[in-house]
Amino acid sequence: MVGANTVIIDDPSLRLKYVEGRNPDRIVVDGLLRAPLTARVYTLKISKTIVLTTESAPQEKVERLREMGVEVLVLSKRPPIDMKKAMEALGSLGYRTVMVEGGGDLIWHLFKDRAVNELRVTIAPYIFGGRDAVSLVMGDGFSTTEESPIFELKSVSLCQCGNEVHLIYNVGYRG
Repeated sequence: MVGANTVIIDDPSLRLKYVEGRNPDRIVVDGLLRAPLTARVYTLKISKTIVLTTESAPQEKVERLREMGVEVLVLSKRPPIDMKKAMEALGSLGYRTVMVEGGGDLIWHLFKDRAVNELRVTIAPYIFGGRDAVSLVMGDGFSTTEESPIFELKSVSLCQCGNEVHLIYNVGYRG
């Protein structure tokens, strides 16, 4: 799963690159359908693509995406999409696990709407970024530790490459 900004900026294909296997279904969260119809997630027919959007999105773009074979789910009147409801909608389609690659705005909304139960972080020996770099989580943030999700470290492992560290946290919520 990625958000509209990731599609607009990076034009990802969301396909397997370093391992053999079936390409994952691709999910784009784009409340106003800002991503171009020429984006690779729409034009590369390597797996199913689902777009989560709102009634505020241009109807002609909804229709065009459907003509292209993209499944479009209209989940609310206007952005932002409630990500807990989005996950419930995906669950009704049979999805039990969703890997989110970002960006930071999407990840913020997932945490804010309490739709995350596991966080995986890879520490790699690279520096990316610049003035427009995206942090892991972009958004308002939580005002208190009582509002913040609770992270319980589940595992720490060294990548097979020997140069990256993988952290896995269980995520819980108060109240």
